Amino acid sequence: MKNILKLITASALSATLFSSCIKEVEPTNGAVYNQVKDRVDAMVAGIPGAMVQPGFAGVGEHNDFGYPSLIMARESMGEDFVHGGNLGYNWFYAYGDNTSWGYTYGLAAHFWNSYWPWVKACNDVLKTVKSTNGDPTYMGLAYAYRAFFYLDMVRLYEFKTNPYTSAPDVVGLSVPIVTEDTTEQMAANNPRATVDAVYELIFSDLENAEKYLKSYARTEANMPNLAVVYGLYARAYLERGEKSVDNYAKAAEYARKAIDASGCTVLTQDQWINGFNSVSTQNSWMWAMVQESENVSNLMNFVAFMSNEQDFGYGMMGQGAAFCISKALYDQIPASDFRKYSWIDPARGRYHHYQIIYPDREAFLSECEDYANIKFKPANGDTVSPKTGAATDIPLMRVEEMYLIEAEAAGKANLSEGKRLLNEFVRTRNASYDCSAISSFEAFQKAVILQKRIEFWGEGIVLFDYKRLRLGLNRGYNGSNFSNNQIYNCEEIAPWWNLCIPRTEIQNNRGIPQELNNPDPSGRV
Repeated sequence: MKNILKLITASALSATLFSSCIKEVEPTNGAVYNQVKDRVDAMVAGIPGAMVQPGFAGVGEHNDFGYPSLIMARESMGEDFVHGGNLGYNWFYAYGDNTSWGYTYGLAAHFWNSYWPWVKACNDVLKTVKSTNGDPTYMGLAYAYRAFFYLDMVRLYEFKTNPYTSAPDVVGLSVPIVTEDTTEQMAANNPRATVDAVYELIFSDLENAEKYLKSYARTEANMPNLAVVYGLYARAYLERGEKSVDNYAKAAEYARKAIDASGCTVLTQDQWINGFNSVSTQNSWMWAMVQESENVSNLMNFVAFMSNEQDFGYGMMGQGAAFCISKALYDQIPASDFRKYSWIDPARGRYHHYQIIYPDREAFLSECEDYANIKFKPANGDTVSPKTGAATDIPLMRVEEMYLIEAEAAGKANLSEGKRLLNEFVRTRNASYDCSAISSFEAFQKAVILQKRIEFWGEGIVLFDYKRLRLGLNRGYNGSNFSNNQIYNCEEIAPWWNLCIPRTEIQNNRGIPQELNNPDPSGRV
């Protein structure tokens, strides 16, 4: 795991250099204390900064722009995100294919090389604050971020059995545990921890985050606060639901805590069509990434790919790569649901409902790919300049997710209560929605997941639910708008949802021999 400890961002590097200085100078006076505080403040701020850094993972391609690129990768791995138009300019097409997922490929390195420097940055903050008796609020922020990263990783790297790949020796294993106390010597022989052990770390980190952030009043939405910590609890307990019915109860409890602590309200129709580009106008966003104009790369950013209403990137009106909803999901959205107008109808018959910012509306509607999304829009209505149009905020957690977690989790113990909560939420989008006729918890779960698929399309949420519930993958149906190379149907758990650990880690960490890696899923469907 030497590579984990050496995958250092600019912010992490400054943190490392500073922590070495601390050994030489103890903060015995106010001046030195303020210096320590300023440096730690910069270290903490460097974590969300690194999450939107172009070229962060070092994969050398335009699909590498921090956490937003992982969102697009996860979306591409599922059944609702279609790559259309000019595929030659679509850098995320490979994530929807099943040909290059082995441990020697860049797709595996993209995920691994992203998460571990972020974890290291958290560890650097914790180590520095502990060694200097600094402000524990900084530790709360680092614990929250670390729990977030590990929760992603444990769900991506846990090997879950499936009909396509077999690896009995790695069932129940996830990623190595690296904390602020892990030395380089320990990291060089650090085996994959059990899934249970990783969740123990996650819950421990959340407990610490909750303790240290109780009185924290953030000034920036890219920092986690107490509401976000509750939201991460809710995600984690829901993921562990099948381990104990108590976990479902805790998921519902923490989802409600997150709702109440956040002060957020669900998006109205008018707010929904604003374009998902600014936390200041999206009152449901509990946590967001902030892309500053000075750090925007012309092509390596979320908007350059995801928005089809800009000329400067790879989207439909730029280089013609269209990012679309699957026909199957689109057809399940009733016309009475205002969310349906986030994608272009093939008949264009409902175009008067579309909030289109592209200067030539009719040209856009005539040229745009069927089912292309207009959910994500350039900032400030700028479809020409990436420095303005791509300087957007990107959601990490919305209160709508908490309402849906609460509904599913409550439904485990009391189906009627779950249905009441689901009806209450969905009627904020579709006044005629009614799930009262559902008679089983399993069917109810699928109804909840359908709403999550619609609500969070493009936000990187739903893949985790698919893997959690062992849902199948359906891309091959009559009228499918997936390209031929991406038409896969899986009975349950697509094998590429169990990510491989990349070759660099296998080479540098004696604790993970290749035989304890997840199997290569490429071509196995």
